[in-house]
Amino acid sequence: MNNIAPQERFSRDAVIEFDDGKDLTVKDAELSPLAARIASEYRTDTVSPSMLTGTLLVGEFLVLLGIAITILFLYVGVDLSVPGDFPAHYLATATIGSGAFVILLQLMDGYQTRALRHPIKSFSKIVLGWSGTFALLLISVFFLKMSEEFSRVWFGTWYLGGLGFLFFERLMLSHLV
Repeated sequence: MNNIAPQERFSRDAVIEFDDGKDLTVKDAELSPLAARIASEYRTDTVSPSMLTGTLLVGEFLVLLGIAITILFLYVGVDLSVPGDFPAHYLATATIGSGAFVILLQLMDGYQTRALRHPIKSFSKIVLGWSGTFALLLISVFFLKMSEEFSRVWFGTWYLGGLGFLFFERLMLSHLV
Protein backbone atom coordinates (compact mmCIF):
# COMPACT_ATOMS: atom_id res chain seq x y z
CA MET A 1 0.00 0.00 0.00
CA ASN A 2 2.79 2.41 0.79
CA ASN A 3 5.03 1.06 -1.92
CA ILE A 4 5.36 3.62 -4.71
CA ALA A 5 6.02 2.32 -8.17
CA PRO A 6 9.46 3.46 -9.45
CA GLN A 7 7.98 5.06 -12.59
CA GLU A 8 5.76 7.30 -10.42
CA ARG A 9 8.60 8.65 -8.27
CA PHE A 10 9.91 12.14 -8.81
CA SER A 11 13.56 12.54 -9.44
CA ARG A 12 15.51 15.60 -8.41
CA ASP A 13 15.99 16.53 -12.05
CA ALA A 14 12.24 16.22 -12.78
CA VAL A 15 11.40 18.59 -9.93
CA ILE A 16 14.01 21.15 -11.06
CA GLU A 17 12.82 21.01 -14.69
CA PHE A 18 9.11 21.30 -13.76
CA ASP A 19 7.30 23.83 -15.99
CA ASP A 20 4.77 25.84 -13.98
CA GLY A 21 3.09 27.28 -17.08
CA LYS A 22 4.07 30.93 -16.64
CA ASP A 23 5.32 31.18 -20.20
CA LEU A 24 2.18 29.73 -21.77
CA THR A 25 0.32 31.84 -24.30
CA VAL A 26 -3.45 31.80 -24.39
CA LYS A 27 -5.10 31.86 -27.78
CA ASP A 28 -8.39 33.67 -28.38
CA ALA A 29 -11.23 31.21 -28.61
CA GLU A 30 -15.01 31.27 -28.75
CA LEU A 31 -17.37 29.20 -26.70
CA SER A 32 -19.78 26.88 -28.37
CA PRO A 33 -23.45 27.98 -28.19
CA LEU A 34 -24.18 25.40 -25.50
CA ALA A 35 -21.17 26.45 -23.42
CA ALA A 36 -22.11 30.13 -23.80
CA ARG A 37 -25.67 29.42 -22.63
CA ILE A 38 -24.40 27.49 -19.61
CA ALA A 39 -21.89 30.23 -18.78
CA SER A 40 -24.61 32.89 -18.96
CA GLU A 41 -26.49 31.11 -16.16
CA TYR A 42 -23.60 31.93 -13.82
CA ARG A 43 -23.72 35.69 -14.36
CA THR A 44 -22.96 37.92 -11.40
CA ASP A 45 -25.58 40.54 -12.28
CA THR A 46 -28.59 38.38 -11.44
CA VAL A 47 -31.15 39.31 -8.80
CA SER A 48 -32.78 36.82 -6.46
CA PRO A 49 -36.54 36.33 -6.84
CA SER A 50 -37.21 37.59 -3.31
CA MET A 51 -35.20 40.75 -3.97
CA LEU A 52 -37.07 41.30 -7.23
CA THR A 53 -40.42 40.77 -5.53
CA GLY A 54 -39.61 43.15 -2.68
CA THR A 55 -38.32 45.86 -4.97
CA LEU A 56 -41.31 45.56 -7.29
CA LEU A 57 -43.75 45.56 -4.38
CA VAL A 58 -42.30 48.76 -2.89
CA GLY A 59 -41.98 50.35 -6.33
CA GLU A 60 -45.60 49.66 -7.26
CA PHE A 61 -46.79 50.97 -3.90
CA LEU A 62 -44.87 54.22 -4.33
CA VAL A 63 -45.90 54.78 -7.96
CA LEU A 64 -49.59 54.08 -7.26
CA LEU A 65 -49.43 56.47 -4.31
CA GLY A 66 -47.67 59.01 -6.53
CA ILE A 67 -50.37 58.72 -9.20
CA ALA A 68 -53.07 59.38 -6.60
CA ILE A 69 -51.22 62.39 -5.17
CA THR A 70 -50.53 63.80 -8.65
CA ILE A 71 -54.22 63.59 -9.54
CA LEU A 72 -55.02 65.17 -6.19
CA PHE A 73 -52.85 68.19 -6.98
CA LEU A 74 -53.89 68.47 -10.63
CA TYR A 75 -57.63 67.89 -10.39
CA VAL A 76 -58.78 68.49 -6.82
CA GLY A 77 -56.41 71.41 -6.38
CA VAL A 78 -54.50 71.65 -3.16
CA ASP A 79 -53.15 75.01 -2.04
CA LEU A 80 -50.13 74.33 0.15
CA SER A 81 -49.74 78.00 1.01
CA VAL A 82 -52.89 77.87 3.14
CA PRO A 83 -52.21 76.11 6.46
CA GLY A 84 -54.55 73.20 7.13
CA ASP A 85 -55.83 73.11 3.54
CA PHE A 86 -54.24 69.76 2.68
CA PRO A 87 -56.94 67.06 2.52
CA ALA A 88 -55.40 64.34 4.67
CA HIS A 89 -58.27 61.94 3.97
CA TYR A 90 -57.15 61.74 0.32
CA LEU A 91 -53.61 60.91 1.37
CA ALA A 92 -54.83 58.32 3.86
CA THR A 93 -57.11 56.73 1.27
CA ALA A 94 -54.33 56.64 -1.34
CA THR A 95 -51.88 55.11 1.13
CA ILE A 96 -54.36 52.48 2.34
CA GLY A 97 -55.44 51.69 -1.23
CA SER A 98 -51.90 51.32 -2.57
CA GLY A 99 -50.88 49.21 0.40
CA ALA A 100 -53.97 47.03 0.22
CA PHE A 101 -53.36 46.40 -3.48
CA VAL A 102 -49.77 45.20 -3.11
CA ILE A 103 -50.74 43.00 -0.15
CA LEU A 104 -53.71 41.56 -2.04
CA LEU A 105 -51.62 40.93 -5.15
CA GLN A 106 -48.94 39.25 -3.03
CA LEU A 107 -51.61 36.95 -1.56
CA MET A 108 -52.81 36.12 -5.10
CA ASP A 109 -49.21 35.21 -6.16
CA GLY A 110 -49.04 38.17 -8.52
CA TYR A 111 -45.37 38.75 -7.68
CA GLN A 112 -44.18 35.24 -8.52
CA THR A 113 -41.51 35.02 -11.22
CA ARG A 114 -43.90 32.99 -13.38
CA ALA A 115 -46.47 35.79 -13.24
CA LEU A 116 -43.84 38.41 -14.04
CA ARG A 117 -42.63 36.50 -17.10
CA HIS A 118 -46.14 36.10 -18.53
CA PRO A 119 -47.94 39.41 -17.92
CA ILE A 120 -50.87 38.75 -20.25
CA LYS A 121 -51.77 35.51 -18.45
CA SER A 122 -51.47 37.12 -15.01
CA PHE A 123 -53.13 40.42 -15.88
CA SER A 124 -56.49 39.07 -14.70
CA LYS A 125 -55.01 38.88 -11.18
CA ILE A 126 -53.92 42.50 -11.44
CA VAL A 127 -57.34 43.65 -12.62
CA LEU A 128 -59.05 41.61 -9.91
CA GLY A 129 -56.71 42.90 -7.20
CA TRP A 130 -56.94 46.55 -8.29
CA SER A 131 -60.73 46.38 -8.72
CA GLY A 132 -61.14 44.57 -5.40
CA THR A 133 -59.06 47.21 -3.66
CA PHE A 134 -61.23 49.96 -5.11
CA ALA A 135 -64.40 48.10 -4.17
CA LEU A 136 -63.17 47.90 -0.57
CA LEU A 137 -62.22 51.59 -0.58
CA LEU A 138 -65.57 52.68 -2.01
CA ILE A 139 -67.55 50.50 0.38
CA SER A 140 -65.55 51.90 3.31
CA VAL A 141 -66.10 55.48 2.17
CA PHE A 142 -69.82 54.81 1.73
CA PHE A 143 -70.34 53.21 5.14
CA LEU A 144 -68.23 55.85 6.89
CA LYS A 145 -70.51 58.47 5.29
CA MET A 146 -67.53 60.26 3.73
CA SER A 147 -68.60 59.96 0.10
CA GLU A 148 -69.30 63.72 -0.21
CA GLU A 149 -65.73 64.50 0.78
CA PHE A 150 -64.16 62.61 -2.15
CA SER A 151 -64.14 63.49 -5.82
CA ARG A 152 -65.53 60.76 -8.04
CA VAL A 153 -63.27 61.98 -10.84
CA TRP A 154 -60.27 61.54 -8.52
CA PHE A 155 -61.30 57.96 -7.75
CA GLY A 156 -61.99 57.12 -11.40
CA THR A 157 -58.83 58.73 -12.73
CA TRP A 158 -56.71 57.03 -10.08
CA TYR A 159 -58.31 53.68 -10.95
CA LEU A 160 -57.70 54.05 -14.70
CA GLY A 161 -54.25 55.60 -14.29
CA GLY A 162 -53.15 52.89 -11.88
CA LEU A 163 -54.51 50.13 -14.08
CA GLY A 164 -52.73 51.56 -17.13
CA PHE A 165 -49.48 51.89 -15.19
CA LEU A 166 -49.68 48.31 -13.91
CA PHE A 167 -50.37 46.93 -17.38
CA PHE A 168 -47.48 48.73 -19.11
CA GLU A 169 -45.11 48.21 -16.19
CA ARG A 170 -45.70 44.45 -16.24
CA LEU A 171 -45.26 44.33 -20.02
CA MET A 172 -41.92 46.13 -19.81
CA LEU A 173 -40.80 44.10 -16.81
CA SER A 174 -41.51 40.81 -18.60
CA HIS A 175 -38.68 41.58 -21.02
CA LEU A 176 -36.21 41.98 -18.15
CA VAL A 177 -37.15 38.96 -16.02
